[in-house]
Amino acid sequence: MFFSESVFDVDYQIVGDQLLCRYQECDEQIVPWGRGAGAWRTGGSDWLPCCPEIDIAFMEEIASTSRSARPLGPRQKSRIAACQFLLNAWPLHVRDLVRRFPTAQWQLLMFLNDGGDAALDLLESNPALGFLMATGTFAERGGTASLLVALSQKRRHLAGQFGFPPTEASLKILQKVPPNAVTLPLLDSIRDALLDHRCERVLAHMSRVTPAVLKVVTRPELFERFTPAAIRQLERISPERPQFDILGRLENLADSANRKGVVVPMIRSLRDIDAAFRPPPPLAGKPARAPKVRFPEPPVVETDTIRAIRSRSALRQEGHVMRHCIGSNRYYLREILGGNLYAYRVSAPMRLTLAIRRVAGEWHIGEVKSFENALPTKAAVAAIETWLRGQPTPDLQAGTLSTAELAASLGRRGTSLRL
Repeated sequence: MFFSESVFDVDYQIVGDQLLCRYQECDEQIVPWGRGAGAWRTGGSDWLPCCPEIDIAFMEEIASTSRSARPLGPRQKSRIAACQFLLNAWPLHVRDLVRRFPTAQWQLLMFLNDGGDAALDLLESNPALGFLMATGTFAERGGTASLLVALSQKRRHLAGQFGFPPTEASLKILQKVPPNAVTLPLLDSIRDALLDHRCERVLAHMSRVTPAVLKVVTRPELFERFTPAAIRQLERISPERPQFDILGRLENLADSANRKGVVVPMIRSLRDIDAAFRPPPPLAGKPARAPKVRFPEPPVVETDTIRAIRSRSALRQEGHVMRHCIGSNRYYLREILGGNLYAYRVSAPMRLTLAIRRVAGEWHIGEVKSFENALPTKAAVAAIETWLRGQPTPDLQAGTLSTAELAASLGRRGTSLRL
């Protein structure tokens, strides 16, 4: 709620310390803070506990539209009032802390509500371990007393309950995960990495553990090619979306290293990652004309405001108009032709270039950029994610190029593609 639904899909009513949300298919009741805090949804004739999907930063953006000069309709005013009611119910320092986490914000709020100062201290000092406690105890909320008993344990023992080695070393590694990088998939990957003594030793010397850092550390073929200066640059990259597709490029470099005869260049700075995907200098004489290759069919159905970029010339034109590198960097063309990436032109709520990436068979936002690589608004990202979740995804295999066709389209011979 308050993230992706249309303002025409729900009615909001504030009754005392409760917010009632009336959807077409069910009703939802929310007590945001204090004694009896929680959320329930109608299931037949009963009210069942539920977990609302919220984004505090986006709710703050909605609440601020009350100062807009444009006239607002009754439903828009109702939605704004609902957001203001919830935001005002949460203490400011709690909102500021939870806002930094990309997921599970409702679970975190209930964790802080039930656990008080002990929960707040844990979430501030070790965001990753606090996140695990919040999400792990949410399904069986037993009240303040049971949570305080759990929080009174030594923290390394808490880490052990979630499958991490119950040592001070693993506890310190968890402390290095910034709040805006904390997700369950990342923590699962860190837990697996700590089973490897080499990875544990390397992570112990990092100042921050982010998805990009973990990708390099857990892939020896990448780690041995990164200088300490390049690792420090990776540590400073914000894991917040949208960003340039650093994880996709690192994965591409690792795949290249596993191909026979392909050596990943030494990475001394993040610019060297881009350089690995640049085309080689042209040969003397007139260059051969690249064969015409059709892009695969768009994996997600277009709308009036989100249109697929279906050809190489359209991709170049998009990069020229938007003044960024999607049309000139061979990385994007290679990924699109390989069926791993697809580009779209977004015209509303603001002009953007969107690249979606396939991960484990599902399509997710890879990059979203405006003119000259400027970042989009939260509302624009929310609209794109709503589109991604609501559209059927056709099978892309039929339109994916073979390795030989892909190599030919990029001006290479054979099946070994050197990046």
